[in-house]
Amino acid sequence: MSRKQDKRIFYIDRVRGLYLTLGQLTFLRNIMFSTSPYSIADYNAYVAQCALYNKVSDAYKEDGASCSFFWDDEDSSLFFKYPKEGKVSSIITNFSAL
Repeated sequence: MSRKQDKRIFYIDRVRGLYLTLGQLTFLRNIMFSTSPYSIADYNAYVAQCALYNKVSDAYKEDGASCSFFWDDEDSSLFFKYPKEGKVSSIITNFSAL
């Protein structure tokens, strides 16, 4: 199934290929309706972070040498490394989510 046909993808900007997955939106909904305060700045930061992750993940799927993903157990966070000159570097340099 192509990304255009996938009903679990919600585009922020279809032309630039920026989207959120159903899982990312569900997580956001759960946070926004929890008892902890969640501001519009938090929302925008989360959306931007997900959109960037999805762009980098798509680049990795196209070319596994474009970057490497790592899980940090201590911080419970995902990070990636990439060559200074390359596709992922270009994505990050030119990225603007909203």
